[in-house]
Amino acid sequence: MSVDHKIKKDVLSIVIVNLNGIAWLKDCLPSVEGDDYDSKEIVVVDNGSSDESVKYIKENHKQIILIQNDENKGFSKANNQGILATSGEFIILLNNDTKVIENGLCKSIEYLKNHQEISMMCPKILNEDLSPQRGSIRRIPNLFHFFMSALKLDTIFVNNGILNHMCYGSFQYDKIMPIDQAMGAAMIFRRSILNNIGGAIDERFFIYYDDVDIAKRVKDKGFKTIFYPEAKIIHYGGGDSSKIPRKTIRNLSSSKFKFVLKHYGLYSTFLLLLIELIRVIRIVILTPVYLMTGRKPKIWWNIQGVFRSFFLVIGNYRILKQKRNLDYDYMMKNKLF
Repeated sequence: MSVDHKIKKDVLSIVIVNLNGIAWLKDCLPSVEGDDYDSKEIVVVDNGSSDESVKYIKENHKQIILIQNDENKGFSKANNQGILATSGEFIILLNNDTKVIENGLCKSIEYLKNHQEISMMCPKILNEDLSPQRGSIRRIPNLFHFFMSALKLDTIFVNNGILNHMCYGSFQYDKIMPIDQAMGAAMIFRRSILNNIGGAIDERFFIYYDDVDIAKRVKDKGFKTIFYPEAKIIHYGGGDSSKIPRKTIRNLSSSKFKFVLKHYGLYSTFLLLLIELIRVIRIVILTPVYLMTGRKPKIWWNIQGVFRSFFLVIGNYRILKQKRNLDYDYMMKNKLF
């Protein structure tokens, strides 16, 4: 594919990664195309779907750029493929299980045009019933946050500003606020920041924590991220990974360890192992409660996930400790941003 990588002013590049998500695409794509922001380009990266996603796009959305992978190359790799296939001044990484409402894209970009000091934005992420989606606004996680999560204190005391510090406790979802992290389901940023933060999406994160990683790099470089409630996007959840819980557990655990090693170091990685073991012990203790409520705790999967991820990360310490993304040199050599 031949792409002009000269940045196109005012153009919004919309990147959507899909894996067997035809049911979600039928809501997502029309909502994106129907948004009033005219200067936009849409690319869907299909990660080897076995359903009729590709056929649906080709027959119903012919103006969309479609990239087809023969296999699942991972969420991060696919997002980078989409970024490289576009040239817009602004980029939104949009999950396939989302729906743009009330011209959310148009409102977002118009605000960014008028506020050059803003580098990254999180729109108001809504549940299907249009209530604010808790957890969509987050701080950059650290070991304290992981410990609170291991004990489920952040869930039990959801409005507590200390125990649920990572999700800002009782966050005000009706005000423009500076935040640490834009949720990966709908992350909007300026293409120009990619060179300054060491590249686009770090492909060492197959899926999960890729959004946390880029948000951490944005914050570390002093760029500003905001929550913008006037732009609204529904996030249904589970578009790609909820059907494969064992892989989900493994990928979550692996990416968490990778994130901690990359940004906090080896000592913190060992502390995270202890925290994760506490989480597993909590699951074991509460197993009777889970079973009484019809839930399967998947204890063995969690134990496997923790130890497999820990030893995998430690075994690749030299590679994973690098701050620079693996794709950075390639992108710089080819002047792709």
